[in-house]
Amino acid sequence: LLTLRTARAVDGDLALTASKDPDDEVRRLAMTAVAAPMVPASDGAAIEDTAREATLRAGLKDPEPRVRLEALRGWGRHRQAADCQPIVAAVADASTH
Repeated sequence: LLTLRTARAVDGDLALTASKDPDDEVRRLAMTAVAAPMVPASDGAAIEDTAREATLRAGLKDPEPRVRLEALRGWGRHRQAADCQPIVAAVADASTH
């Protein structure tokens, strides 16, 4: 997944599937893929807004703090203008991250 993310080859379906993986590092990498700045479709795989939002929402609820942190970064970059509630909710997160 790291190689695919670096190659900008992670699409929405792969990111959403990876966000449900039993390995927390795979889930974290899924969040970094959807949190990355958007690139033109000709430069890599496209992540549709609905898949991006669904993946980030899954990450915000993840039991692993590193996954939640990456999801929060992505939410701030891509979804904050539409809904800041996940950011407000993250303030109460018990993790020191």
